[in-house]
Amino acid sequence: MSELNQRARKISNLLWPHERLSDLRARIQKLKNKKEITCEDIISCWEIEENLNQKTDEGRDGVQRRVHFAHIVLYTQEVSIKLARNEHQKAASLVTYAAYHFGILDSYSRFLLRERARQSRGKKGGNGKSNKLNQISSELIRLLESPPAKGWGSEAEVVRVLLDPLGSFIREKGLQNIIPDVGDFILNALGKRGAPRDAYLKKRVHIKN
Repeated sequence: MSELNQRARKISNLLWPHERLSDLRARIQKLKNKKEITCEDIISCWEIEENLNQKTDEGRDGVQRRVHFAHIVLYTQEVSIKLARNEHQKAASLVTYAAYHFGILDSYSRFLLRERARQSRGKKGGNGKSNKLNQISSELIRLLESPPAKGWGSEAEVVRVLLDPLGSFIREKGLQNIIPDVGDFILNALGKRGAPRDAYLKKRVHIKN
């Protein structure tokens, strides 16, 4: 019994973390006294409301997960009663029925955990690339703030002057995979709004007509 209860708790904590399991279980167990249990009866056992529009796949899946969990609660309750009466064979049969519903929710739980892990890796990867781009942009700004004596001329001149020092910085930091073409990176930075362009314009030579 303890193993069944632990599995139920694990599923509940993952799928419905804001529900208190003891209260949820008590509400589901009260359904045992009904002659006919409907999906609406089962859904009403959850205090935290969700959009369970049964006209959508997502809504129907949400309802079905609750139906499976309700079966788990009711079967494990009966298993406990049968064991207390030493009706071990009947208890074993009920465990088999419960196992079917456990299997479905266990599979969904594993899928959910994999998706969360994948999203977390993607987020970390995106943040890592953003941080590296910020490093390179900061170095470009630093270089732009130290122009030749006469100031910066055309954007092409900036690329010619800064190509080697910025390229060296990128190689030293091992960021070549982030910026494969240093010249294009400089031109793009100078051509759009942002701190690098502001630094360039501040130090650019003003040509009088």
